[in-house]
Amino acid sequence: MPPSITPPDGQWQKIERLPVGVLIVVSSTYGPPIPCRFAAATNDALFCDAPESPGGTGWQFERSSVVSVEATILKKNWHPGLVGAMIAGGTLVGLAATHGASAGRAAGIGAIGAVITGAVGAPMALSQPDERWVTVVYRPRFARRTPSAGPQRLP
Repeated sequence: MPPSITPPDGQWQKIERLPVGVLIVVSSTYGPPIPCRFAAATNDALFCDAPESPGGTGWQFERSSVVSVEATILKKNWHPGLVGAMIAGGTLVGLAATHGASAGRAAGIGAIGAVITGAVGAPMALSQPDERWVTVVYRPRFARRTPSAGPQRLP
């Protein structure tokens, strides 16, 4: 693989990590925005397929020609992490209680700690986010040189 000619960019890396098949809209220096399905991205190019066509039959955009990329993806569900934090909080309270109590008393204190931690964390874990979808947007931070050719149609 040839070395990358475009410097790394944290915003572009968000685009590189998009799930394959997600609908994106690519605006480039070549004309109107193009809706397509994300196929892949490298440091130097973006590949996408036409929404109604099979994979591998879309477009390739040079990164230097990309004005913006927009994608709407489902937000991650953090509920399992919050439930895990509740369990860990109860366990830590139980372990801390073992220093001056019998095993039965420490288990009881740990259960109480888990209930308290659960009561504090439950509203966060059970609440539904207001917005289930998030839009990922990429816009370069600096002006790019306009290449002479437009987006290349893949065979």
